[in-house]
Amino acid sequence: MKSVSLIVKLRAYHPYYIANFMAVVKTEVFLNSKLQFHEVFLPRKVERFTVLRSPHVDKKARDQFERITYQRLIVLKNCL
Repeated sequence: MKSVSLIVKLRAYHPYYIANFMAVVKTEVFLNSKLQFHEVFLPRKVERFTVLRSPHVDKKARDQFERITYQRLIVLKNCL
């Protein structure tokens, strides 16, 4: 029988949520001896935004925001 693989790409705005999910996956793989588990760290994505505070006057008054997306790839392989 062929081995079946499952690839899951995780994305989160905080690494805590990815770590929690990874802990669950690692315990499941540990309990099921037929599974192989590979974890690939992907680069984080940083988006920066600049917004004018007031559209009418004082163009120099601006706010800056950033949003960071953490990514990870999980490869689960079923070996029979």
